Amino acid sequence: MPIPKPLGTLEVQDCLLIGLTVRSLVASVHKAGIGAYALDLFSDLDTREKSIKSFTVEYDGRGFESNSLFARIEQLDPNATLPVVYAGGFEHNPSQIERIADGRQVLGNSASVLAKLKNPRLFSNTVSELGIPAPRTRFDCPENSDGWLYKSAGGSGGLEVRRATEFDFECHSDNYYQEFRSGQIVTATVLCTDKHTQTVGFSEQWCAESHSDGEFIYGGAVARSSNSLESNVRSSIENAAALLAAHYQFRGLVSLDTIVQNDEWWLLEVNPRPGATFELHEGAESFLAAHCLAFSDQSPTLKSVTNLGEYTAHSVIYASNAMTLPSDWVWPMWVRDRAAPGESFEPGDPVCTAYATAGSSEVARQLVEDRHHHIVDMIGKLR
Repeated sequence: MPIPKPLGTLEVQDCLLIGLTVRSLVASVHKAGIGAYALDLFSDLDTREKSIKSFTVEYDGRGFESNSLFARIEQLDPNATLPVVYAGGFEHNPSQIERIADGRQVLGNSASVLAKLKNPRLFSNTVSELGIPAPRTRFDCPENSDGWLYKSAGGSGGLEVRRATEFDFECHSDNYYQEFRSGQIVTATVLCTDKHTQTVGFSEQWCAESHSDGEFIYGGAVARSSNSLESNVRSSIENAAALLAAHYQFRGLVSLDTIVQNDEWWLLEVNPRPGATFELHEGAESFLAAHCLAFSDQSPTLKSVTNLGEYTAHSVIYASNAMTLPSDWVWPMWVRDRAAPGESFEPGDPVCTAYATAGSSEVARQLVEDRHHHIVDMIGKLR
């Protein structure tokens, strides 16, 4: 891993952060002394505390409702002076990023790059041409449903992934089949500049238990040591990251989601923006500051805190029933994405995220699972 260098001079004073949830981005820019204007679905307590202003935007079932999104952007930044950093939420409608970029500076990869990555035909062809291993993808009916997943283009967080059944033997323009591969879901956090592509660190994901929207909903992740992967797998993923960065001309933080099984691996998807797990590697140094610098012809490098023996895990707690937090509700100190007292939830809604840090991935995961179950017990009797 390259030796970290000073981040350099960052000219950004304030920025507008937009995504389904931007709490981790707000916390990161706050470390760099950058003022945050935040726009997401939740405007949770953590986001409000570290933002200059924080508003919610309406969700249309797959992404942002456009009228709500652009009305809020205008409300937060009427003079179009704030540079924009985007997170997840635009996968289904990249044209929203194109519209944001019309008159505003976007410190992120272009709408056309996102559209190419989220077009399953184009992405599958590109991965094949680059020689990167990936599960088989098909756009016609498989002989039978065994061993196949049924996916929708532009999905995120596992919301539009399920096992194929005999009733799915039809592919519309945005639906496709992908071969199911068992193994560990490993995410590589990557920083791209015009001079280098650095794989900052790896994390292992898991799916939420008993979620009403399916078995592949994002449940949490834990940072892993690079040495926990087979050396050939690690080097192959790093090489794939470099090939993809060169092909798409990535800048800033991106993430590669993979399936790893012993000494084999397969690429699932690429997200050309700060992912859900970059914060697991972040210490006192702001990763979002490095992301912004990558768009100003500078070449920062980053170092994961796993190199210091710190392993962080997080686990998302979803509501199992309709409930409302009482007015005197107090969250444990290791909880983030904290909803405000009095807020109501429907089954399947994210309520908060538990965190834990330890000297190994295994201990961190066990500790965060214990904390997860503690919160589940706390909210289990609420109505």
